[in-house]
Amino acid sequence: MTQPEVGAPAPVRKSTVSGPAPVKPRVLTHAPPAPRGRRAKLRDAAAMFCIQVVAYLLATLNFRVVQTGSYAGVAVTDALLATFGFLVVRRVARSEEAWHLWLGYMLGGVVGGVLGLALSLWIGT
Repeated sequence: MTQPEVGAPAPVRKSTVSGPAPVKPRVLTHAPPAPRGRRAKLRDAAAMFCIQVVAYLLATLNFRVVQTGSYAGVAVTDALLATFGFLVVRRVARSEEAWHLWLGYMLGGVVGGVLGLALSLWIGT
């Protein structure tokens, strides 16, 4: 066995003990969303507004249907409410900024509640 020269790097020994697995770098499967412009945010807020108007209208009608005891009506309105809830969650989760979505959501809830009450009173008379 020969001696290594002075100043030469020491030979590397392979370990028989396996350590933790090497960490793989995180790879994005899709590009991050591009910043949205004012028009796109307004369109998103309007979509949230419309979704909430219909959802609150359905919720108010659902109360009327529950009062009448219609199983089919309850099933339909509940299914539609669940669908609108899913659409809202999906849209907010995909959004980078959500303040404009909140504004449309909140205003749509107010308008939808008032319209739903007026419609349910009109149906009931």
